[in-house]
Amino acid sequence: MAFVACGDQAPRAPRPIAKLWKDEGCATCHGSGAEGTRLAPDLRDKASNWTRETLLSYLKDPTGYARKDERLRAQMKGYSQAMPTYKMLSPAELELLVEHVLSLRP
Repeated sequence: MAFVACGDQAPRAPRPIAKLWKDEGCATCHGSGAEGTRLAPDLRDKASNWTRETLLSYLKDPTGYARKDERLRAQMKGYSQAMPTYKMLSPAELELLVEHVLSLRP
């Protein structure tokens, strides 16, 4: 009989983007089509302001990242909901979320 130590489990496959988007509450604040709501901005065409690396950094620490970015600080004043951290997602799911957001178009 083989024993699996805590933390030695094989990493799970990332959830499909539609499930990830729903499960993590992205649609609640940004809208089902990422069109933006009163709670959070439109995420379509973010590739004009973000790179893969900067968006990954932001999702891991939105508050800390925004402290260093005047554009984000100004944008945040227009919304009542603070952006939560997504550092708890697996690296594969973070990558999937970033690629999805960067691919969105109006």
